[in-house]
Amino acid sequence: MNALVRIEADRVVADSRDVAADFGKQHAHVLRTIRELLKAKPELSSNFGEQSFQVQQGQGAKVAYCRFDMDRKGFMLLVMRFTGKKALEIQSRWIDAFDRMEQQLQRALEVSNDDDVETEETMAALPADFRDRLRFVSEARLLGGKEAGRRAWRAMEFPDVFVPETLFKSFKAPRRLLSQMAEDAGIADWARERLVVAEGYRARLGLFYADYDDWHRTTRGGGAPISIVTFGKAVKSLGLHTYRSNGSYLSGWMLVQ
Repeated sequence: MNALVRIEADRVVADSRDVAADFGKQHAHVLRTIRELLKAKPELSSNFGEQSFQVQQGQGAKVAYCRFDMDRKGFMLLVMRFTGKKALEIQSRWIDAFDRMEQQLQRALEVSNDDDVETEETMAALPADFRDRLRFVSEARLLGGKEAGRRAWRAMEFPDVFVPETLFKSFKAPRRLLSQMAEDAGIADWARERLVVAEGYRARLGLFYADYDDWHRTTRGGGAPISIVTFGKAVKSLGLHTYRSNGSYLSGWMLVQ
């Protein structure tokens, strides 16, 4: 089994089940070791997040079990108790996996910041009166919800065809054009090759954009031909769920490891 880590809530974590399997341990023994650590040092609770999962049993019954998501520090404190030459080799492989994923996360955060910068530059390029009206509508929506935003949109004498959405950063392109853009830029092919369904999982859009950029360089001989803003719209046109919450996120999907 290859070392497996993933990004969860802007940090890199490992699943106790994967750790147990890769080190040849019983998961119950790994859970016991983690609980001993937490009992001895309760302050480590932030490094170990207890989660539950269900296993299908006979006749449709499901049984709930627990596992832990651990960050790098939690992982190191756990596996330091595993000794032997083989254990050292596996530890090294997992540490390399943490390094790679943390680099991807850092890159995703940097790209997400570029998303905000691009939005500011786009707004700055608009005529002052137009920009002020957009901001008024945005504030109305944030304070009073979608209906208040629509009323403000009409009050500012914007054409009805442009229905405001989220933070009103830009006009919404027709779905068919975004879908065509996704095909032309290779995003649809990238999604088919690099994404798998992961219910309940979410990660920053920048992480996916960085992976798309790497994929495009490898398969098309050049970096991403579109910005992260356009990438997010094109991804959404494919039916994938994106949203903003202190940054742009994609939920329900994860990258193939």
